[in-house]
Amino acid sequence: MASGTAGVPVRRRVFGVLLAAAAASIILPVLTTSPGAAQPVEAFALTLVDQTYSVAPGDELRFELTLDGALPTQALPTTTTTTTTTTTTQPAPSTGDRDRPPPRRPGTTVGRSTTSRPTTTTATTSAPTTTSTTPATEPLPNIDGDITVVVYPPVLDRAGVDLALDGELGEPTDGVQLMPLADSISVRSAYDRDDDVVELSVRLPTSSGVSGADDLDLPSPGIYPVAIAVRLDGETVAEHVTLVRRVPDPGTAPQLRLGVLAGAMDDDDGPALAELTDLATADFPVTAAIDPELLTTTVEQDPRTITALAGALTGDESVALPTGDLDASSAATADLGELFYRHLRAGEDVLLRQLPETPVRRTAWPITDEPISTGGGELLTRSGTRLFIIPPDLATSLVGTTEVPVGQHLRTPLGADEASSVIVDDDIANLLEPNTDTADDLEDSVRMLSWMLVEAGSGERRGVVLATADFGVPDRSVLSEMAGLADEAADVEFVTVSALPGVTDENLSVDVTLPPTSGTDMRPRVTTVARVRLSLADTSSMLPRGDRRPLAWNQRLDELLTTVVDDDAAQAVIDELEASARTIRAAIVPPDPFSFTLTGRESELQVRLTNAGSTPLRVVVAPSSPRLTFPSGPQTVELGAGVTQFVPIDVAARANGTTSVSISIRTPSGVDVVRPVVLTAHVRALTGVGQVITGGAVVVLATWWVSHLRQRRRQRRATVAVGRHPASQAAAPGSIDRS
Repeated sequence: MASGTAGVPVRRRVFGVLLAAAAASIILPVLTTSPGAAQPVEAFALTLVDQTYSVAPGDELRFELTLDGALPTQALPTTTTTTTTTTTTQPAPSTGDRDRPPPRRPGTTVGRSTTSRPTTTTATTSAPTTTSTTPATEPLPNIDGDITVVVYPPVLDRAGVDLALDGELGEPTDGVQLMPLADSISVRSAYDRDDDVVELSVRLPTSSGVSGADDLDLPSPGIYPVAIAVRLDGETVAEHVTLVRRVPDPGTAPQLRLGVLAGAMDDDDGPALAELTDLATADFPVTAAIDPELLTTTVEQDPRTITALAGALTGDESVALPTGDLDASSAATADLGELFYRHLRAGEDVLLRQLPETPVRRTAWPITDEPISTGGGELLTRSGTRLFIIPPDLATSLVGTTEVPVGQHLRTPLGADEASSVIVDDDIANLLEPNTDTADDLEDSVRMLSWMLVEAGSGERRGVVLATADFGVPDRSVLSEMAGLADEAADVEFVTVSALPGVTDENLSVDVTLPPTSGTDMRPRVTTVARVRLSLADTSSMLPRGDRRPLAWNQRLDELLTTVVDDDAAQAVIDELEASARTIRAAIVPPDPFSFTLTGRESELQVRLTNAGSTPLRVVVAPSSPRLTFPSGPQTVELGAGVTQFVPIDVAARANGTTSVSISIRTPSGVDVVRPVVLTAHVRALTGVGQVITGGAVVVLATWWVSHLRQRRRQRRATVAVGRHPASQAAAPGSIDRS
């Protein structure tokens, strides 16, 4: 692990611990060798391997350390054994055992040394039974060795945590001296080392208020610096400072919840899947953010990797991420919300198919690369997002203050709605960067957990996302150490990230303000794609049912609605698709213009069409003319591949003369495939003048004839009546009677 972070130096200072009658003080010995004098003991390194972090009054503290250096023979156990364990009064758990230690034994007076303290001495070697371990230096007679453990006032903030771990401790408040040194030391041989490993086991109970000689006083809840030092002949030769937490009163509900976010969010980040698999085997929940397309590619190339990942993530959870590269902000700006939801559902399908035992949840959304816009945030909240996770480098641009306490969930207004946001802590992110050096993993986990606990106010519920700055896979060994420390306290627990919003108090005084716009303005391209989509839909209506090209065209157009395809690349795809559609339409060969004569009122016109392509096509033949009618109307014609076909068209004449006939050849959706073909018709179907009579003219003519006949009838009747009248019998002068 990295030994420090930006602005937070992590270093060890050499110091000594010397207990006086009732207090302890720090000294900084300088070990020198005087010519002609007995060779003094050289300083060596003291490395913490395991420890108890959280205790209540009466619980036992346990520290397991290794010593690297040349110890005199007198300071070591007298024998070592092969793969056996020798126990003297009190059993010592092995490194990594984090069960609650047994209750303390009552002590006596603070500051008084205890001799022959009951401890565990364990020695294991890979060789047959031997006598004592031979040190690198000559043995010194009458070595007087002991261990001192000193406690200091509790730290109050993050800076206090860093100062304490760096050796800036102030005045101690209590201490215990353990002697002889050999009672706490064991020696074992390691297969990967040339020399033996010297291990130091320190166990002592704690108290509250009244401290005895063999217990350490932690008077109130808090985080206490504890210094452990090894002394030989009164000189401090090795030391280590760590932190111990006195927990609140029993029954306190969890106030600190930790969610691990591990990501493989690039579609070419194959190695991250192996790292994620290893992390998911640890004993704490993991929330995985995996690019669905990465899963699809990997399952085709290396299915065993996906099988291993699926097994490791069983019971954990994954973040719902969309397929494609259409970000929520760009989708909101271009009104592509439905397309974004389709991508999101498709991504969920991939995750569920490849990781069937890992629930997919939309609760959290990691913001990467650039801030999400207000519209993008609204789009996500409508899909179920409740928590935005913000990387450190975006925090200052989105939050009005530069001091954002770790674990604070911040209100995020989104128009009429709102969500929560949590900012990944920069210092924690740096310490979680993967590193093959595990020497400082326990110290880093103690540091981070102490940071979070001192910054959590009394009674507040905090939820912290543990992630790297780029949302990669965090260091497994550091998190495993931290999970072991968290197991000791009832008020600290690891949970999935989706569980954080409901159990975390929100800071109502600090807002995360999302920008009004973000991402790429996709509107011009959306307009172009919509136009091309309609054109391709017209061509698609000509193709046989079941043809897969229309689906492929739409998929390729959808792929253009992304921020990773530039305008030139998008235009190249559009040109290719339009060329494919033109090729299909160009296969239809219309008839050449010609003239024809109609000699009857009704007739049939034959029009020749050719499909010169390799795919059967459907077209609509639609004739029109000012003096002709077409009883059958437009006709849908299916033309086989490479086929020439005559299409019969029913024609009815309305008047004699010469007229034009337009033959339109259209797609089934109603768009012309080619220019209309104009034919010339000569109509000689009717004779006489006024051979085309409309219905109104017939009525007028019939009315005239009826009126004329009635008038003639009245005239005849009038003539007959006059001849029969008596006056008409008088003979005119000169008339002849023809009776």
